[in-house]
Amino acid sequence: MMARRASTKPRQPEKLNNPFSNMNLDEILSMDQPYIDINIPAMDRRTTAFRAALGKYTTQNQQEISKRRHQYVHDVEGLRAERSRLEQDIQRHRLEEIALAKQLEEERQERKKAEDMVVHSNRQLKSLKDRFGSTEEEAKKSEQALKILKKCKFPNTLRATSHLPQPKKRRSLN
Repeated sequence: MMARRASTKPRQPEKLNNPFSNMNLDEILSMDQPYIDINIPAMDRRTTAFRAALGKYTTQNQQEISKRRHQYVHDVEGLRAERSRLEQDIQRHRLEEIALAKQLEEERQERKKAEDMVVHSNRQLKSLKDRFGSTEEEAKKSEQALKILKKCKFPNTLRATSHLPQPKKRRSLN
């Protein structure tokens, strides 16, 4: 069974650019020899216009595809160039980082040597200060002993030249 249409009115053909909009199918079928005049020159014009529009549409789409393809190739080349430049920058920065790491290690070693030298110099300085202090004490003791000896030997005279050897006194014959 066929489904019935909701409305029983005959469909009105679309009148927009439809060459068959004025055609009555009942009239044509009632003819002894049905014939439909398709108006060949108008059909040719419409077909030619359709082909031209289709050709124009195809050409435009092919041009758009070609344009997009060229743009894509250009973009890919730009991205490749950018990638290459970035890889070169990365490689250059890696080499700089290695050089800086070497320099940092050298500076650490120089600093360690300098610190070791400072520690060694401080030890030497302390040792020299200790020796100087003990020598200074010995010098003070020697000066005190010398003063005591001078007082004992020469009680009334203080000579400025006491550090020089004194000439022996000669006895006079008188």
